[in-house]
Amino acid sequence: MQEIQYRGFTASSLQGRPQGLAVYMNGIRINEAFGDTVNWDLIPTNASSAPTSGRTTPVFGLNALGGAVSLQLKNGFIYHGFEADALGGSFGRISGGLQYGAQKGDVAVYVAGQGLRDDGWRDKSPTDIGRLYLDLGWRNDAPRCI
Repeated sequence: MQEIQYRGFTASSLQGRPQGLAVYMNGIRINEAFGDTVNWDLIPTNASSAPTSGRTTPVFGLNALGGAVSLQLKNGFIYHGFEADALGGSFGRISGGLQYGAQKGDVAVYVAGQGLRDDGWRDKSPTDIGRLYLDLGWRNDAPRCI
């Protein structure tokens, strides 16, 4: 189970925990509407670039009693290259991930993917998880005339 604890408040996927942290991913709040829980399984961990935390303020919205956590995901402007990894273990567990980023002029692309397959420690309890994140970007540094 993934969760963040900060000043006695948590950002967890479990209902009933003392939630109170607003979690933003690339500027968009990802807490669930009811219960304020966070679905950490939807965020590819290899795409996370710079998590930061901040003090509480009304700007972060309702139920941000303990503060806010901002997750910045990578993009093709800050990550260049290719990386892949694979892991294996008992009970048929295999997992892997890859990421690729490239920039050509004002256009950039970044792709991250992760997968997990597990047969489970008991009969008929397999797990299959797949995540994909794609970021296409364009920047133009030309001055604007108004």
